[in-house]
Amino acid sequence: MPVANVVDLSVKPVTQYFDSADSADAVVKQYQSLAVTVTGKAAVTKLEKEFETALTHWMRVERKRFEAQSIYKVNNGLAANAVVTDTVVAPLFDALVDNTYVAPANNQWVGTVYTPTKSSSVTNSLMAVLKKVVLLPGLAIEVCGCWIWVTGNTFPNRQALGAAGFSWSKRHARWYWGAVAPIGNKRMTYPEIQQNFGVMHVDSNGNLIP
Repeated sequence: MPVANVVDLSVKPVTQYFDSADSADAVVKQYQSLAVTVTGKAAVTKLEKEFETALTHWMRVERKRFEAQSIYKVNNGLAANAVVTDTVVAPLFDALVDNTYVAPANNQWVGTVYTPTKSSSVTNSLMAVLKKVVLLPGLAIEVCGCWIWVTGNTFPNRQALGAAGFSWSKRHARWYWGAVAPIGNKRMTYPEIQQNFGVMHVDSNGNLIP
């Protein structure tokens, strides 16, 4: 059963630069456009902070869409690659967003890595890369926002990680991959990254666990 998210995802964060965004893709495109026009230290700092806030919100919303699709398939005995429309899962998605969903007693679902029928290119890219490394032995994998972080027995898997597009972070002692480039010059600790962007753990079976 998914763990309730303490963040109210039904309320879109109020921002100056990203109020019109309705997906992670839209946030990234808006940021890329604004990054070359916004000037002044205060304005740039505000833009970067709002980008983090908006991107985190929409990535969390899209993860809830993944959960809704997976729960519906499990509860209805459907294959992982079955096509389920967003309209069909809309009530379940809404319940997950406002934390009112209660799993059936016989449902031990914790989430499944799969390609959704509809998603942003940011999320699709993340899921495609995740599938390349999720079965490598001995790894601990976390998803924070639109970044994947890997620890554990990484040395024997370093070539596979590099081939999948991961880089080594000396500061955080982890391999990482990002769906979008890091923004600004803010240097966060790893606990700060987890707190600011949320964290989903990935188990050895490829399940996303809140």
